Amino acid sequence: MDDKEFQKSFQMIVDVATQHGFATRDSLKNAYGLSAMESSQVIRMVMQKYPDLFKWDHESSSHRAHWEDVQKKKSA
Repeated sequence: MDDKEFQKSFQMIVDVATQHGFATRDSLKNAYGLSAMESSQVIRMVMQKYPDLFKWDHESSSHRAHWEDVQKKKSA
């Protein structure tokens, strides 16, 4: 995994989580105009380094990273 690519993807997650309180595939799609596949790739790339950051949300049937968790990883 390219570190520059990871940093870009992680920053996208940080920005969306800061704005909405969470980051999901749909929130990335809406914020950056990404396709479903592209937003999934962003999440997958971040999950490779931080596998516990995204939790499965049964209500929305999506992976969701909460702002508080994202901030902890950002500070680490």
